[in-house]
Amino acid sequence: MSPSEVDGTDSAVDFHTDELLQFLSNLGQSTNLSLEDKSKLFANKLSENMHRPSMKYRIEGTRMLTGGKSLFSNLPDKLQETYNAMDKRNSMEDDQSASILEEIDDQPTIQFSAVAYAVLEFEQKVEVKIERIGPIDVDVRFRLDTIDGTAIAGEDYIKLSEEFTIERGAHTKLGSKTVAIVTIINDDEPGFIKFEETINLCKQSVGKTEIKVVRVNGADGRITVNYRTEDIDARAIRDYERKSNEF
Repeated sequence: MSPSEVDGTDSAVDFHTDELLQFLSNLGQSTNLSLEDKSKLFANKLSENMHRPSMKYRIEGTRMLTGGKSLFSNLPDKLQETYNAMDKRNSMEDDQSASILEEIDDQPTIQFSAVAYAVLEFEQKVEVKIERIGPIDVDVRFRLDTIDGTAIAGEDYIKLSEEFTIERGAHTKLGSKTVAIVTIINDDEPGFIKFEETINLCKQSVGKTEIKVVRVNGADGRITVNYRTEDIDARAIRDYERKSNEF
């Protein structure tokens, strides 16, 4: 997805994949919604955040009076209830977070400098950086532990469970990056190519979108991939430009 776009008033509108990930995280796993329902909820959120010129509201009012189709997205009742409940919950959490942060802003913060790292297997080691934010006149002690994912301690890597100190000691607060994922890339296999995301949302007004692919489970040698677009609901030429190529 392009990092920014321009709306109908030539105002820049930022859109990042992070927004979608945060939205799905806020939605939680207990809602038991289909991917289509989640997409509708996210599209509704994007629509609410977009600037709408006054003329659009006048047209909407006329359509409501005459029974015409609404210009704005309308969710089914059940989805609207879910959206309203999530919006209310997020608002309450934001208020609580702001109150807590006011109390501990004067304390040092420690966190990983990134949430994901990758290392080729033959390199044997990876450098994971811990960053400290805030006051520097106190010691900070923290513990670092490795936890198995698909890699197993003792077989694929050496387990780490250690305490560290960053000079002088006092209370600290943890930052948002309290967990970092380290990917050990198998360099004995060529691996395979897949889409980074199974769903990519794009506004029609943007005109283009960027679909990312990743190479996983191996990095040996050079590989090429053929790709092409295919119709589902959208139709080539009418709705989008057909593409096929090799990379």
